[in-house]
Amino acid sequence: MSDKTQMLVKTLLAMTRTNILTWRREEPPVNLVGPEEDVLDFVYTSTYNEHRFRTYEYRYKYYVDELNWNWSDDIALEIIDEQNRALWQFPKTPDTRSLFRTVQYQTANVDAILSDLLGPE
Repeated sequence: MSDKTQMLVKTLLAMTRTNILTWRREEPPVNLVGPEEDVLDFVYTSTYNEHRFRTYEYRYKYYVDELNWNWSDDIALEIIDEQNRALWQFPKTPDTRSLFRTVQYQTANVDAILSDLLGPE
């Protein structure tokens, strides 16, 4: 992964943490659901300056040999078009996983729930 690509993922993460970039939770499109690979929950999309991004957690069969496999999971971060088709997928980094967890936190409105239940800081 190039330095610029890593920097972009870090920037998306920072913008999400500060709510400059907001994400929407959506049902996964049909093309992301199948017998060999499957989105585990929701997909999350965001747009910034007409650039569209999507992130999601998916599971896939990890083959140990020809007959034996285990389910494994990973995080995808993609640039998508207006029809939600993937144009490019970012290489895997710890920051893509951190971004995904931060997006889940944001879209679940955890801060508001904490304030509601525990009171303001």
